[in-house]
Amino acid sequence: MREAILGRRYLSHPLSEQVIEGYLQKEEGAALKPHERLTVREREVLHMLAQGLNNEEIAVRLSVSRRTVEVHRPM
Repeated sequence: MREAILGRRYLSHPLSEQVIEGYLQKEEGAALKPHERLTVREREVLHMLAQGLNNEEIAVRLSVSRRTVEVHRPM
């Protein structure tokens, strides 16, 4: 009642625990967007693929082997 009189919000301990737990579960599930899960190299390769480059062209630009590009190509 004191909190309400002071114009503050009040949640009972069990209710605040539920709210915090729900928030944490939501954050864990939505923490990373799909593109955020990619490594820096995977993002570089994806960006070049979107520009229309093939594996060989990407390999030349990144100074790596074609096989390295294939490994870093996002699935």
